Amino acid sequence: MAGCHLYRYLTSQIFFPGILLFLLLVPGGAFARKEDGTLDRILSPHNGQPVIVRAGMPFDVLLRDITSPAEVSCALIGADSVEYPLTVKSTADEQSIYTRLECQPPEQIQPGGYALRITAPDGTTDTNFRAVWILAPEISEYYVLAHVTDVHIGKQRNNRPDPEKVFAAVIDEINKTDAALCAITGDITENADPEQFRRFLGLLDRFSVPTLVCSGNHDRDNLQYERFMGLQTWARTFGSDGFLVFDTKDYVVADDWGPQPGILHRLRRMLRPCRFTIGLTHRYEPAMGVRSQLVLFADDPIDLLLYGHTHQERRPGEGPYWAGDRVVITPACVDGYYRLIDITAQGPVPRSAARVSGIHPD
Repeated sequence: MAGCHLYRYLTSQIFFPGILLFLLLVPGGAFARKEDGTLDRILSPHNGQPVIVRAGMPFDVLLRDITSPAEVSCALIGADSVEYPLTVKSTADEQSIYTRLECQPPEQIQPGGYALRITAPDGTTDTNFRAVWILAPEISEYYVLAHVTDVHIGKQRNNRPDPEKVFAAVIDEINKTDAALCAITGDITENADPEQFRRFLGLLDRFSVPTLVCSGNHDRDNLQYERFMGLQTWARTFGSDGFLVFDTKDYVVADDWGPQPGILHRLRRMLRPCRFTIGLTHRYEPAMGVRSQLVLFADDPIDLLLYGHTHQERRPGEGPYWAGDRVVITPACVDGYYRLIDITAQGPVPRSAARVSGIHPD
């Protein structure tokens, strides 16, 4: 699922955070994808769902509207505009409307963030920026995860700073830290307006680390989230750890009548060899389907659940009873907050929420 064979790189090593201090520039400020910012032929990976692998290790690319997969070529584009051709082979996919390619970067490629470009059989191209991150060869069992939630691009706030200004300030603060990647858990827009998604994407590429984005209830209207961000339930690995992202559509987080419980179960099994598994979602509701709660919190419990939605710190007893203390709720980014979490050999250790200074009058 989600454009990657997870088992192929579950043993990949965590990169040294100092390697990834550069930001992959977007030429001319234009969107990758289509001109309006929506996803084109590459559905995954992209800047909200990147793959993170070591040099020479294969990853999957999920495409649509491809008639001759064997004739597709793929390459990584570095910040210096150097192009690195990928070894490509077509793999089977259970959904016939999609094409899945296995791509392998060269062994000599340097660590950092890269754009992914595919060239279709008809000669047209599609590019997703910050879609592939190559890990450094150094081994580290410790790294820092940043958590941001409730960005609310487009929210009108009387006598309060514009959410875009606040989000930009939070990004700049995180870029100054030792964070190795950032999870952004939903409500990235105020009401799923396409222009709000475009403005969010314009800021997302200011991050100097990989960004894992999931949807929130404010982002779900007329399939706009799908048009701009694609899959809602997916997984990634980062070194020896796994990240399981699931949707919060409407008010029932994982309805037992829908497809998500089965997908969650399959992804959780695929991530089982990981040292730790961290769940990313926008909100938790008691109405969440029992099957999904068993998968996430009982049968093979995830090690940490990160979400937002409440715009405040977790209150006593809040969150899934089954998960015990393995729940972290971070206050809203629109109010200037973010959190750093130390991922140690003993498990995730959340720090106190931080807030950017000089943004809010209070």
